[in-house]
Amino acid sequence: MHGHPIIKPSPFSRECLSLMLLLLSVLVVASDSTAQRFEPKIVFESNRNGNWNIYAMDESGKNLVQLTDNPADDRNPACSPDGGTIAFTSMRHGPPDLYVMGGDGTNVIRLTNSNWREASPFWSPDGTKIAFTSYRIDNSEIYTMDSDGNNLVRLTRHQMWEGSPSWSPDGRKIAFDSNPDGIFGTHHVFVMEANGTGVRNLTRNKGISNCRNPTWSPDGSWIAFNAWRDSGDIYLMTANGKSLARLTEGKGNNISPSYSPDGAKIAFVSDRGGGWDIYVMDSDGRRTSRLTRTPRGTESRRPCWLSESLPVYPQEGAPTFWGAVKHDH
Repeated sequence: MHGHPIIKPSPFSRECLSLMLLLLSVLVVASDSTAQRFEPKIVFESNRNGNWNIYAMDESGKNLVQLTDNPADDRNPACSPDGGTIAFTSMRHGPPDLYVMGGDGTNVIRLTNSNWREASPFWSPDGTKIAFTSYRIDNSEIYTMDSDGNNLVRLTRHQMWEGSPSWSPDGRKIAFDSNPDGIFGTHHVFVMEANGTGVRNLTRNKGISNCRNPTWSPDGSWIAFNAWRDSGDIYLMTANGKSLARLTEGKGNNISPSYSPDGAKIAFVSDRGGGWDIYVMDSDGRRTSRLTRTPRGTESRRPCWLSESLPVYPQEGAPTFWGAVKHDH
C-alpha cells in the first residue's frame, strides 16, 4: 500500500516549536501589560480640598490622585510631550511663578522668580521650551523660555491682553487668544510664527465672540477653542480658520478643550451639571462622559493629557518609540 510517508518531528524540532510558542505567549502578556501601563492620564486643577492643587486621574475618571499638597494655590497644569513632567503655576513664594514637577508630583523645581504673575504654560512639541504668559510689563504678553527656565524671549508686544499660548505639533506656530478691541469678552483666536512674527486673526467675522483657549489637534489640522454665540461652547476650526463647526450645543457653558494624544477625544470643562467639572467627548463632539463630580461650591478646571512614550513594534525591526500615536481621520 502506497501513500505519503509519515515524518516524525525530531526532539530538537519539538523543542524549538515549544520555545517559539512560549516566547509568543510572553510577548502577548507583555503587550497586554504595556497597554495597561501606558494608559493616558488627565491632569487638572481643583480646589475641592479648600485651595487649588493639581490632580491626575485615569481617562475614565477613576483612580484620582492628588499631585500637589501645598497651602498656596497650585494651578495651570501643562503636560510635557514625553509624559515625564508637568509645568504649573504656584503662589508658594508670592506672586504666581512657573514650576515643573515629575508626572507623579515629585521633584518640584521653580523656573521663574519675578514679582509679576506668570500663567498658562504650554510645552513645545520637542519638550525643550515652554511658552507662557506674563504680566511683568503690566500687560499680559506671551514669552518663551527653555524648559530649565533659561533664555527668556518675549514674543508679543501689543497694548492688548494676550493669553493661552498653544504650540502647533510641528513647532512652527503658536496659537493664542487676545482682545484686539481692548474690551473684555471680545477675545479672538490668533496664530503667529513661533518667533512672534506673522500674527493673524482666525476668528474675526465668524459670528462668535469671546474666543479663547485654543488647542491644536495632534496632527495639526484643527484648532479647538471655546467661544460664545448663544451659549459658551467648544468649537473646531481648520488650522487656517476657514472652516468652523460647533461641537457642544445647548448644555451649559463649555470651556478649555484639550486633545487626547491620539486625537480621538477632547477633554473639556463644563458647568452643565451645576458646577465646573471635567468632561470628555469624541473629537467630533459625540459620546460625552462626565469624569469628575466636584463637591458643591468647588471646581475642577484646565485638563491636560499626560501620556508616556508608547512602544511601537514595526514589522521589519526593533521597537521604536513615539510620544503619541496618531490616527488618520
